[in-house]
Amino acid sequence: MSFKKLIMESLDKSKITKIEIYDFDGTLVDTQLPDTGKPIWKEKTGEDWPYKGWWGRVESLDMDVFEQKPVPSIVSKLNAGNANESTLTVLLTGRRKKDNIMAAVKKILDSNNLKLDRHLFNYGGDTGDNKIEQMGNLLKEFPNVKTMEMWDDRDQHIPKFKSWGDSVEGLDFIMNHVVTENHNWTK
Repeated sequence: MSFKKLIMESLDKSKITKIEIYDFDGTLVDTQLPDTGKPIWKEKTGEDWPYKGWWGRVESLDMDVFEQKPVPSIVSKLNAGNANESTLTVLLTGRRKKDNIMAAVKKILDSNNLKLDRHLFNYGGDTGDNKIEQMGNLLKEFPNVKTMEMWDDRDQHIPKFKSWGDSVEGLDFIMNHVVTENHNWTK
């Protein structure tokens, strides 16, 4: 067991001075958007996508249908964060907190050997608002945090996250806008 893992288990929250926040879809893993995923689904299964939604469907994470590639530049940041005993690494995804979705996300992380200290899912409401609320909760839980760094791909969320982070007194908030092959929102 790693030294950092032991620290997390003993929950000495005073040692955590930085929190790194990683979005899942299009940031840590280059998953499919509905526009690109539905044709792949049809090609691989021979059937049209049978559901109205995408993000709430565990099928959109099916590793037998979709290649779930980690984003190398983000993985290197995650690995560096994991090597630092004073850094808490957190997956914060807009995917809903449903058992099958959580299991599929964790399976993708495990299959790509992506380790994070926490996995946080959207427990309801607007994704941007939910992420801000959960980041605020983390700051309350870890009162010695001076720096929070976030990686996310959603163009429309970046200004909102940056504004929130800049408004937190005493926090150095670093916002990283990620653009991946499948999640280039400006296409």
